[in-house]
Amino acid sequence: MREATSISELRSALRRQGIWGTRAERLLQEWADHVHETAAQQVADGATLEAADQAAWQALGVPRVLAAGAARELVRSSWLGRHPWLAGLCLPLAGWLLVMTIAVFAAVTMAESASRPACTALEITMHWVPWLVGCAWLAWLVRRMPGGWKLYWISAVVLVLLTTSMIWQIKPPTHGPGTLAQGPRLALVTTLGGIPGAILNKLGTLFHLWERIEPANDRTVYFSNPSTVIPWIQIALSTVGMIGVHRWSRSSARPDQWRPA
Repeated sequence: MREATSISELRSALRRQGIWGTRAERLLQEWADHVHETAAQQVADGATLEAADQAAWQALGVPRVLAAGAARELVRSSWLGRHPWLAGLCLPLAGWLLVMTIAVFAAVTMAESASRPACTALEITMHWVPWLVGCAWLAWLVRRMPGGWKLYWISAVVLVLLTTSMIWQIKPPTHGPGTLAQGPRLALVTTLGGIPGAILNKLGTLFHLWERIEPANDRTVYFSNPSTVIPWIQIALSTVGMIGVHRWSRSSARPDQWRPA
């Protein structure tokens, strides 16, 4: 009974530190083996089995302290953990810039000659693929937690801002500025959306930027925020998911329900 209670407390403490799955089970097995060895030695010295078992678990240490020490070791053993700002901020930013650079070149080519359905498919793809890739990266972090919660939250905030910020819209070339050229070709208009777009829109309104930018804009880049709810849907889903993962990790109820490999 003492062992089952102690294991449950240790597993909950590990999960609150972001350690679960095989790593948590390996630590629990190591600690249990150490307790069994200590208890066996005390029994050999004349102690009763129950007293030796209880004393061995107490000697192991406080679950919260053990879990915190294990989390520090996990962070130090990983490059991601040792450099959370570099890994959480610079890596997602570099990846996002690379994907967007490729996408912009592809979009310019397609807008020159491709059909409207092809451009629409590209538009939908770029609305959702960066966000889905960002979710996959966060899911990997949740599964591995190489840098603990610090790396997780840095990456989460950066990815939510980045992956929901680029919005593309297809417009006929006759619809004002933003066209590639006059004629039958389509224009793929790039704008900022979500939180970055809202901030930039507010700044543009406060400082009257749009009156100066839009009349002279003859390229495919708009700076005003488009009327689309997609970024806000993605931000809402990401926020619910991030908070849900964190609250799940802090909960001590039903600690054995999810054990990723």
